[in-house]
Amino acid sequence: MKLTSVEQWIDLSHVVADAMPVWDGDSLVKLQPIAKLDADGYCDSVLHAGMHTGTHVDGPLHMTSQGNHIARMPLHRFAGEGVLLNMQNDVAKLIDEVNAMSLIGKIVLLHYGHDQLWGKPPYYTDYPELDLALAHLLVKKQVKMVGMDTPSPDRSPYPLHRLFLEHGILLIENLTGLSHLISADAFEVLAFPLKIDADSSPARVVARVIASGINAFGH
Repeated sequence: MKLTSVEQWIDLSHVVADAMPVWDGDSLVKLQPIAKLDADGYCDSVLHAGMHTGTHVDGPLHMTSQGNHIARMPLHRFAGEGVLLNMQNDVAKLIDEVNAMSLIGKIVLLHYGHDQLWGKPPYYTDYPELDLALAHLLVKKQVKMVGMDTPSPDRSPYPLHRLFLEHGILLIENLTGLSHLISADAFEVLAFPLKIDADSSPARVVARVIASGINAFGH
C-alpha cells in the first residue's frame, strides 16, 4: 500500500469481539449486551476479558517484580517516534541496519506479516520468534517499546519477555496492519493502555504517519 497524503492515521489494533481468539489457557472473551434500545431505551454491554486480550501492552509486572501497575506509568512511555523492521529480511542484514540507527526512546515495530493468520489455529502456535542477538541489540539501543504482529517475541520460559521488561522496555503484542507502514518514512506510535491497576492492558494502538515515500526502513 502506497501512502501519499501528508498525514494518515493507521489503526494497528485487532477488534475486541465476543469469542475472539486468545492465548491457550487465557479466559475466553465475552462481550454481551445487557440492555437494548428497543426494550430498555438505551444500549449497554458487559465485557469479560483478560489483560492480554487482542492487541495489548505488556508492562514490567507481567514477568518481573520491577515497576508498577500500568495505570501508574507516565503517559510518555506509551507514545513516540516509530521505526518499522521488516522481519522477513535476513537477520544479519537487520542487525547491520539496526546497528547504524539511533533508536534511543523510539518504538520499534516488528513486521512479520503473521497477522494474516489471525483467527486461525496456527496464529498462536506457529508464530516466529525474535532473534536473541537482535533483541539484545534493541536493548543496547535503548528503545522505548517493541511491538509485533505476533502473540509473543518468544516462547516459554520467555527469556526475551524478561530481557525487555527488566530493562523497562514495554511490549506491544498482537498488532495488525503493519504492512500499511512499509512506505512510511516517518511515523509516530500511540499505544495507550486502559488506566487500570494491572500488570498489562488491552490497548488501541495507532500510527500517525507524518511523511511517506519509498524508503521504508528494512526495505
